[in-house]
Amino acid sequence: MDMRFLTVLLAIGSAFAIFLTSAPASLASFPDVPSTHPNAEAIEYVQGEGIVSGHPDGSYKPDLKINRAEFTKIIVEALPNMRPHIRETCFPDVPADSWFHEPVCLAKHWGIIGGYPDGTFKPAQNISFVEAAKIIATGFGLSIAPDQNIWYKPFVRALGEQKAIPTSITDFEHKITRGEMAEMIYRLKAEGVNKSSQTYETLAGTPSPPTPPIQTSIPNIDLSRVRQTWLDWLNGARADQSLAPYSYDDRLHQTALTWSQLSAEKGEMSHQRNPGDSYYDYSKIEQWFKDQGLTFKNVNRVTFTENIGWGTYRCSESDCTDKLIEAIRITFDFYMAEKNKEYKPHYNSIMNQYFQLIGLGIVARNGKYFLTVHYATEITSG
Repeated sequence: MDMRFLTVLLAIGSAFAIFLTSAPASLASFPDVPSTHPNAEAIEYVQGEGIVSGHPDGSYKPDLKINRAEFTKIIVEALPNMRPHIRETCFPDVPADSWFHEPVCLAKHWGIIGGYPDGTFKPAQNISFVEAAKIIATGFGLSIAPDQNIWYKPFVRALGEQKAIPTSITDFEHKITRGEMAEMIYRLKAEGVNKSSQTYETLAGTPSPPTPPIQTSIPNIDLSRVRQTWLDWLNGARADQSLAPYSYDDRLHQTALTWSQLSAEKGEMSHQRNPGDSYYDYSKIEQWFKDQGLTFKNVNRVTFTENIGWGTYRCSESDCTDKLIEAIRITFDFYMAEKNKEYKPHYNSIMNQYFQLIGLGIVARNGKYFLTVHYATEITSG
């Protein structure tokens, strides 16, 4: 395993300072890190290796949470041979004159990090364990086994296999502290460390796994108007058949968005959750929903279904809402055109009398849109 040197960014803004060293610092006890602290050994190690130094007041602040910009800086400092100067703006909330602009944009360039559905990075937001797992596992070059079902599963599993997940981390959404950051580095970098560790399986038994933030916007697009338009199309078609209207559910928005994002990353859309699956394997998709924390009521052998669509979408205007609506109308019309055909899975989904709830997830990327619709009878968990 390639154990690369990590230089830790200790602080953000004028209230803190950065201490980067190329040789081990003399050991000194931090007054706020007693020997009984669960991360004391790890903190002593990273200090002794010259990876970190304390704050100007001599403290380490082991229980202080670390934000996304700080954490990203750590990984970029671990890759000294890959530092082309980045001039372009990579996220709208990462100003070109900010101290974290270059490391964040480099990390995005290398594929170590990604943004949120609204196109932002949220540098000051405290980093969650699953976000940290992806960054540190990628930065350390751990072996990652692809998994199309849950985006963070391969990274958490990789850390668990190295016994690098502190037991203080008890759920996927846990916010990482400076002490836990030191602990993970220590367990990956030091020789002969064999401490108790969480695994993906142990964490999966804790509260429900994280879902992406509810998609509220796409750059230059009024997503609420797009969603209302799609709902109007569906309910207009159902009204013609005297069927009850659909209503949106945020949990289904989240699962639909997750699948659109995964599809956009691959550059193609399919219902297949794993390579080699049949095109629409109900049991595999059902398990995928369970992994997202959702189960559904069985009503006359009907529970859920998934429709997908994709197509060309380009817009450079200040408001691209109408352009996107025009693009996704092609997908809707394709669904409705199945009405008089023998095989009409999309049309039947729209017209199924037992479905009540839907979610719509859209990703617009690289001249294409990726669209997922999730339908459900009733959500029984999640």
